[in-house]
Amino acid sequence: MLSVKKLIEYTTEELLQKFGSGEHKPGSGSAAAFQGLLSAQLILTVIDLSKKSQNTKNGYRNMNALTRK
Repeated sequence: MLSVKKLIEYTTEELLQKFGSGEHKPGSGSAAAFQGLLSAQLILTVIDLSKKSQNTKNGYRNMNALTRK
């Protein structure tokens, strides 16, 4: 049986090389999904950091609704 490596198991360098190789798999759909995942996580990180900041506590009371925490 063939052993197929999952995308999550690649190092960052290996994954970027695979995306840039021009081969069929992984394709642009996988790259787009990965980009979306990274973007969403960065947004959540900024929201969490902003919620903890004294400068934004009064101005952003509804941030909890954005993260559903």
